[in-house]
Amino acid sequence: MGFRIDEMVAILDKGQSVRAQTPLPPAVSGHNPAMRSPTLEFNPAKAKALLDLYGYVDRDGDGYREAPDGSPFSFDHASYPTLRERQRNELWKKSMDAIGLRITFNTVEKLPELRKQAQAGRLQSFSYGWIADFPDGENFLMLLWKGSIGQVNYANFDHPEYNALYERVKAMDDSPERNALIDRMVKLIWVYAPWLVETYKTESILVQPWLLNYKKHPFGHEPWKYLEVDVARRPPV
Repeated sequence: MGFRIDEMVAILDKGQSVRAQTPLPPAVSGHNPAMRSPTLEFNPAKAKALLDLYGYVDRDGDGYREAPDGSPFSFDHASYPTLRERQRNELWKKSMDAIGLRITFNTVEKLPELRKQAQAGRLQSFSYGWIADFPDGENFLMLLWKGSIGQVNYANFDHPEYNALYERVKAMDDSPERNALIDRMVKLIWVYAPWLVETYKTESILVQPWLLNYKKHPFGHEPWKYLEVDVARRPPV
């Protein structure tokens, strides 16, 4: 609730993304456009009230909250050395400072090393994206299944009900019954929050008028054999 997601869309993504409500993007089965998370709103006042409620308050007046037992409290957001990640870190710090949480950025590695550390459970938090391999919500839901721990379940999330639902979903054909189970899994993700689901990325694709038969497919990334160049319309080289 304290993360300035709208600023991320406007500044980091240059408007080339839309706010996500669930981990399942519109192009996959199981996506429910009617679902709206009760916890993904940007609401610093509510975030501060919740922190107060659970005992995370600033006891020494330094502007940052201590843990309920009075000990110093902070969390580290790991990142990799790119301009975009540095900008994201600045936005994280701005967001967390505003609600009184101390955030550090001590773990800076190249992305492959960060993935290895996440697989081993050695990161408190980091930002990562996912490109689906096939157009089914299962490809996203498996990222929080216990069987993916040590592989792509970077959150190391292990919830018995979620695991049982995933086992059922992956064996079912696309159907309203399956979608209802997926909705339940999404609600479990909202409640236990192993992820902050940020955005669905968008692309702008420029096509010359002499390129024929091009139609962007959400999962087919190599359309070259289907394309043709209208030589008569192409300017001379």
